[in-house]
Amino acid sequence: MSDKLLNININIEGGHKYPLRINRKNEATYRKAAELLNKQIVNYKKQLQGGDDFDYLAMAAFHLAVEVIKNDRDTKTNEIKTEIENINQNLDNYLSQNNFN
Repeated sequence: MSDKLLNININIEGGHKYPLRINRKNEATYRKAAELLNKQIVNYKKQLQGGDDFDYLAMAAFHLAVEVIKNDRDTKTNEIKTEIENINQNLDNYLSQNNFN
């Protein structure tokens, strides 16, 4: 199992380095997450001049949490829409097969 694990260092804006031990197949995901977080921190540094690193990190984390919730809601909506379309198709098939047209 240890060959599946990988030690990486994630650098967060403001000079913070975090060593992580992760599953090798998830490396790109972790690095992309750090990149997104760093971009948001930089954006908040520009918008909220005069804050400290914690303020920028908190606002960036909050922004990304909102995006996760929006994405989750959109995913659930699409799943429900697909299920309704399947039910409608099944109902249409049943009705046409049983001469209810």
